[in-house]
Amino acid sequence: MQEENKYKIMTDLLLNEIKLQFGNLHKFASLSGLNYQTINSMFKRGIKNSSIDSIKKVCAYLEIDIVSLIYELKIVKIKDTEKYKENLFLSKFKMLDAQQKKLLMDYIDLLLMAKSKEDDE
Repeated sequence: MQEENKYKIMTDLLLNEIKLQFGNLHKFASLSGLNYQTINSMFKRGIKNSSIDSIKKVCAYLEIDIVSLIYELKIVKIKDTEKYKENLFLSKFKMLDAQQKKLLMDYIDLLLMAKSKEDDE
């Protein structure tokens, strides 16, 4: 895929997501605290001409995974990424007491043994 086309797709994806979540650029800029002129310029000129910092801020406020946007050319909500799920699991695990953690670890061991048996069959 040509580089210019890739940037156009990313620009369109971000703009569509902003319109989906906020309706327009003015409302997005107002609620996100990002400068309207910066946001407007980003979408008029395309994100190729925008700073990576601005793109990261837009993605963060939209709660989308910047890696998926850049490399897969698709919108993936951060909550849908494996990294997010792993971090959520770890934060919940840390809230358990020692006995609950042991029970959970034992359960995980059982699940892994069952998976191993399925893989062997």
